[in-house]
Amino acid sequence: MSKYLSCVFLVFVVIGCQKKLTPVEASQKVSSLQQKAIKTASDSTFYYLQKADKLIQQHAGVSDSLKTENLFQFGLYYRELSDLENASEYFYKATEAQEDSIQNSRQFFQYFVAFETYKSLGKYGDCMTLADSFKRKINLKKDPLNSGHYYFFLEDIYKVTSRYEKALSANKKRIEIIEKNPSLKLTNHQELLSQYNILYYLNRENEGVKILDDLIRKDSLLTTDLKRQVYSSRGIYDFYQGDFTSAISNYKKSLKNVKLLKVFDQNELLANSYSNIAEAYIIIKEYDKARKYLDSAKGQNFEKLPNDYQRNILKYELKLANETQESLAIVETELDRLLDNQNKSYQDKYESELLALKESAANEALLFEQKKNTELKNIRLRNTLFLLFSVLLLFTLGGILYYRNKKLRFERLNLQMQQRLLRSQMNPHFTSNVLYSIQNTIKFSSEEAKKHLVKFSRLLRLILENSTKNYIQFEKEIDALKKYMDFQLIRFPEKFSYTFTYENMEEDDFIFVPPMLLQPFIENSIEHGFSAMEHGGLIALTFTKKDSYILCAIRDNGKGFSDPGSTFKDSVSIKLIADFLKKSTKKEVSIETNTQSETGVLVTLAIPYKLSDEN
Repeated sequence: MSKYLSCVFLVFVVIGCQKKLTPVEASQKVSSLQQKAIKTASDSTFYYLQKADKLIQQHAGVSDSLKTENLFQFGLYYRELSDLENASEYFYKATEAQEDSIQNSRQFFQYFVAFETYKSLGKYGDCMTLADSFKRKINLKKDPLNSGHYYFFLEDIYKVTSRYEKALSANKKRIEIIEKNPSLKLTNHQELLSQYNILYYLNRENEGVKILDDLIRKDSLLTTDLKRQVYSSRGIYDFYQGDFTSAISNYKKSLKNVKLLKVFDQNELLANSYSNIAEAYIIIKEYDKARKYLDSAKGQNFEKLPNDYQRNILKYELKLANETQESLAIVETELDRLLDNQNKSYQDKYESELLALKESAANEALLFEQKKNTELKNIRLRNTLFLLFSVLLLFTLGGILYYRNKKLRFERLNLQMQQRLLRSQMNPHFTSNVLYSIQNTIKFSSEEAKKHLVKFSRLLRLILENSTKNYIQFEKEIDALKKYMDFQLIRFPEKFSYTFTYENMEEDDFIFVPPMLLQPFIENSIEHGFSAMEHGGLIALTFTKKDSYILCAIRDNGKGFSDPGSTFKDSVSIKLIADFLKKSTKKEVSIETNTQSETGVLVTLAIPYKLSDEN
């Protein structure tokens, strides 16, 4: 009885106290779930994406970019499972949900992945539809980068549908865009090689070989993979022209670059290069060299090579055996090995499918039994809950009232702490001093004074906004701190400078910290540490990201503790902050002499952080 009572009580408490998210909070939550979906294992990806999708459906204020990204990640999930049909549907929805114009590279990437997925399915009409949709969202005359992407889509779809004249036209427009827009910092080498391949299919390879020779002359400017393709294409051209010596030379140059590559299909590329060289050596009757390269081709994990690669190697084996009057035993051995490997592959596949069917049947039976037991338990639970509901309602309401009162007390105490911190942060003397400086500026330049007033009002508004929240984005806290120091420089021009250094993190990392913790330490450096200095002061802030907190070190080269009347450590604001941080991180705030400059102060404090501002 007490077990049921506790369960029901907890359910009502959770439902009664659930907080309704604002659009901003919902967007942040969706973004956080999407990040988890990217970083987690594939079996958990779908769970996080479903949670994000539920939030999107419940909150109309979630941004369109987040909605698009969620659809796109669903597509990537299904593509990872090789379910291209479902993947293509989500990719298409993602591109349709995009804004009316392409604003960033992520949007192009979404179109590119959708395009490649449709192409893999042989849905070339859908590929063309995507290309037209992309075109409507760009300006062909004013957006050269995305215009080049558009012509890439056209060229690709025309090639796979054998419309080579149109593919050639799209290729030339893409090259023209690259050449006319040097600011894009793109090379046209890959496009030129693509143009040669199109000319080859148009039976104009004699015209296209000039392109290959021009690329070869630019060898030092080409990537390793592009060199591989260029020399291989030139070797194939020479081979069919009957210039086998030149073909072998170019094949070997291609092979040299294949060996430098770090790609998953390197074995296939090596096997292809070795077999091409072997074929040319067989034709020019250098059989020993042919045998050497043919054995190297077979040594590239022969059983796992694609079928056409295996077939070519066996064909060259047979041709070599015939030319040298050797026994066909070598070819027979390779054929037997290939057939054994295929039979083993078919047997493994059959056993795997049979095992999967057995497991599926067992799982279905288990699920049916679990479902039946669950339904029985639910019926018993509903009957029990119905009988106990009237009694539980009284306890539930009491629990809700108690929880809410406790929560309100905690929030009130938390708010009081924030208000105390706020009062200790923005020293009224600083405000009056800045206004006095701006007043003096008016005498010399009213326009400059207006700019200072606008900046100062933004700073005050930023500090006011930050002070009302428990946690704010780290980037906003640093922005407020920089604005504060910039206004101190209005009062004390050239008196000091400041630097920010980040280790294991970046300033724009998506993390949240308590606001307004650092300003009192900075104010102490400026008001007291540099009081006797006219220039040369330096404040250096270093942030190092740890597992659960950010370690902040604040160094200055002021007079430090040389003044016997210094009350820095006894400051009310410093004590409040130190107490808050000790409760949050279990670490003390350290204030000591800066040993690097043998003067000044080194403050070290641990700042707690979270991945969202919900708590």
